Amino acid sequence: MSKLITFGCSLTEGAALPDIWVKDEHGEYYTSGPSKFAWPSVLGSKLNLQVDNKGRSGSSNKLIWLEALAYKDYSPSDVVVFLWSHMPRYTIITNYERIYNSNKNPTLRAGDVRAKIIKNKDKRKQATSYFKHIYNEFDMQLELYGKMNHIDLHIKNNYNCKRVVHLLQWDFNKLSVDWNNIDVPSIHMGEYREKFPLGLDNVHPGIETHEQFATDIYNWIKNENIL
Repeated sequence: MSKLITFGCSLTEGAALPDIWVKDEHGEYYTSGPSKFAWPSVLGSKLNLQVDNKGRSGSSNKLIWLEALAYKDYSPSDVVVFLWSHMPRYTIITNYERIYNSNKNPTLRAGDVRAKIIKNKDKRKQATSYFKHIYNEFDMQLELYGKMNHIDLHIKNNYNCKRVVHLLQWDFNKLSVDWNNIDVPSIHMGEYREKFPLGLDNVHPGIETHEQFATDIYNWIKNENIL
């Protein structure tokens, strides 16, 4: 059966949407997704496709790329959509299998470093050092382009699944490299967040954003004759 497969971070999982916003025993809220209100479910309904939402909160682009590489259930009739994450996020891989067998996301995030909410001192030091001495926006754009082109070829060539769409959260001055074959639509969820109410954590997009985002992706897919 044809399906819609989506990869991304919390914006794909649907963080802070009503059906997955859960309070733990300490009274703190967390996301337990994916959400039925998130854009993959809305888009799947519009396309009349079963949905396999692989969005994972906090994911870096490296982790999204690895998740897509590890996925084995592509078929030629599927539609695959990536919503790539924030470029400052970075995942340092120390144990490949542990990535998929743990609920803990190994991604370092710039916001965590600034807010100093990484409780483990060694990890906080590692993250601070990374963003101070190594992170460079041009370098991360180049790396993202490489991941996008690689996973696109991987899915199309190894699984004969030709309907692959790549989306960015925000628009940016794209690099001019002659080996880039990815056409990215001008549909950016970050811009929708400023037009509609936010989710229950007052940080992530709310239901209206997900609905509009899915509608615009659907219209683009139809106009481009992706199906």
